[in-house]
Amino acid sequence: MIIKSLSDTDKDARVYLQESKDFGKWAAEDRQKRLKHKLTPEQKAQVQQYLLMMAESDKDVYPHETKGMKERMQQRS
Repeated sequence: MIIKSLSDTDKDARVYLQESKDFGKWAAEDRQKRLKHKLTPEQKAQVQQYLLMMAESDKDVYPHETKGMKERMQQRS
């Protein structure tokens, strides 16, 4: 009974994972279709700076992201 329960849980998790992957692929394609033009390097830098500013201002929501974001931005410069 325990083995069957674990097997069912595993099967459900694999189905959910596949659905998540499919949705992620669809969402990425949808975003690309809606994009009228690509961002310039300057615009990309501005977006990254904005995201870093938001992460720093709300450390409860983004407790670990700010350090990694700062490092990545410095590496790109």
